[in-house]
Amino acid sequence: MGVYSGTSLADTSNGLLQSDSGVHTDLDFVAGADGLYPFHIIFEQGVGAAYLVLSSVDLGNTNNLTLVGAPGGVPAYYPFVCMSSGSGATGSYTVDAAANAGHVLATTSVLCDGTSAALNQSVTGGTLTVPLSGQAKFYRLQGPRATKFTRIVKNGSNVVITYQAQ
Repeated sequence: MGVYSGTSLADTSNGLLQSDSGVHTDLDFVAGADGLYPFHIIFEQGVGAAYLVLSSVDLGNTNNLTLVGAPGGVPAYYPFVCMSSGSGATGSYTVDAAANAGHVLATTSVLCDGTSAALNQSVTGGTLTVPLSGQAKFYRLQGPRATKFTRIVKNGSNVVITYQAQ
């Protein structure tokens, strides 16, 4: 098991935790400010029962443990992050929190243990529902896999962007 991070979505140069043992291991990470904190997690089960839990704790209430990505918890943008630019297609892009809040992944089952049991999911694409507001914006997806936008439609006061993972 390994947990890595860096200064961008593609940077995995900083090893936060690496373990080859079969014992329970915790990693605490404190986010000092709102922002995007990219993590790359590699997890493999060798023998016996295994699990990986990524959760957040509200430091104001240490009993409030919430799974990352769960409703009401810290949002998780996996494996793609929607970024936008208001200054043109070649302008500076930043993470668009409103677009990522409406991010729904499309997945397919993956057979991974030789028993024909689908024990994992692979992302095949998804949709982003982006509220319309302010000036025109340019969007791009950033992540470890190539993607392409397959459809963009206006739906009421939103733009719905459909994409496919390559």
